[in-house]
Amino acid sequence: MNEGDTHHDEASENQPGWFAHQSENFSSIYFGKVPDHLAQTPGGGFNASQIANAVKLLTDPAGHEIRHEVLATLKRNDARSFLVMLVEDKAHIRHRRELITACWETGLDFSAYLLHFARIAPEANLAECIEISTVIEEMHGPFEASQLSEAYTLLKQINQADKQVILAPVLEKLQSALN
Repeated sequence: MNEGDTHHDEASENQPGWFAHQSENFSSIYFGKVPDHLAQTPGGGFNASQIANAVKLLTDPAGHEIRHEVLATLKRNDARSFLVMLVEDKAHIRHRRELITACWETGLDFSAYLLHFARIAPEANLAECIEISTVIEEMHGPFEASQLSEAYTLLKQINQADKQVILAPVLEKLQSALN
């Protein structure tokens, strides 16, 4: 992302994304509408240190109370695209389970990201797979038939017995939605 850019949600161009701004004294990430006084300023965009701070706030066991505040802020600002970006970012793979957990803990519906989670599942470890299962089980739709079919196929092809057990309810949900 270039400096000054805002990110728009890939799942829906009508939904707000996020905007990161760094000034001399502060580093901030804004969700939703960018403050008017920052919308046209150069020097925006986001950087690795801002993202690393966001990941730390969500994954640091010592920051339990702060984590709840961050989750509430993410929910209040419908920051689904931001969370999915963190989950998919290979730079944060060691925190992927906690980041996937944060998705369902916000209480947001990640239906628009069904395929994102289905594509992660085959490479996910068992703990991550449990969290992916929870995220998908909490999805309410609507779903496009092609997305349901592709997600079902991706998950059905996983041949590890422990993952198959975890994903069985998800596969049933997807199969039911396809019928």
